[in-house]
Parts: sequence; structure tokens; C-alpha cells
Amino acid sequence: MLVFAVLLHALPAIGYVPIGDSLIGNLRSVTLPVLALGLPIACFYARFLRGDLVEQMNSADYVETARAKGVGPWRVLWTHAFRNSSFGLLTLVGLNVGGLIGGTVIIEQIFSMPGLGVMMLQGVGSQDIAVVQACVFIFAAVAIFANLFVDVMYAVLDPRIRYGSR
Repeated sequence: MLVFAVLLHALPAIGYVPIGDSLIGNLRSVTLPVLALGLPIACFYARFLRGDLVEQMNSADYVETARAKGVGPWRVLWTHAFRNSSFGLLTLVGLNVGGLIGGTVIIEQIFSMPGLGVMMLQGVGSQDIAVVQACVFIFAAVAIFANLFVDVMYAVLDPRIRYGSR
């Protein structure tokens, strides 16, 4: 906020512009909250993926086999190593969904944005149990569907993984 909103005056520090009012205004108003929420976790994901890719490229037998067959280094990286390294990354994404949902509650407060987090905090403040329950239910449903999506992606990435009957 200090650099982009106060010093450079490039982005608004607080507030929200609905997409119906102005597309550019909406993008400007959500840029800082998205960066604040996503940048730290994206850096962690990039570091994790890089480490796993380096390990795959240096020690995996299928990488050596592909290299011996004359497959190019980029194709080995994307076709073989990245596919196997993405399992760990998908697991981390699924585990971090709950933390991201909790982070949105804080981000909405800091940047004065409307959302479920603000609604839930207002419900807690006014002791409105129905609103709090509805918000918790929605947050839990999002986390459950994110983990279901991760499980489905496991089966898509590795055909050997199948759920259900044989």
C-alpha cells in the first residue's frame, strides 16, 4: 500500500469499484488485495515447484530414459518432470485453500472491500447466528469443493489413479 498507493498514486489504497461501474476501476481496486493475498503463497509455490523439478530432473529414472531416447530438455521438463512434480503442488494448493479463505476476511477489512468476510465479522459483532452460520457453511463448501477438485486433478494427471471400481 505504501509504495503503490501512497508514494506512486498508481492504485487506490482502499475501496472497491464494482465491475459494472468501470472495468478498469475494478481491476485497479482489486489489484492490491489480490497481490497481498496471493503473492506470498505464490512465492512459496514457486520455490516448492522449483525444488521438486530440480529433484525430478536430476534423479528420476524416467527423465534419464527420455534423455537417452533423444527427447529435448524442454520436452522432458514439461512432459515428464512437470507432470510428476505437479502432484505435490496440487496437494499444497488444496491444503492452503482454508488459509486463503481466512486471509480474505482480513484482506477485506484492510482494503475496505465488501464480501463474505466482512459480512461474517458484522454478523459476529451483532450476534447474528444465522449470518455467521451461512458464511461458515459457504467457506466450508468452497474448501470441500477445492479438495474435490484436487482429487479429480490427481486422476486427470495420472491415469493409473482411479477412484471407485476396477
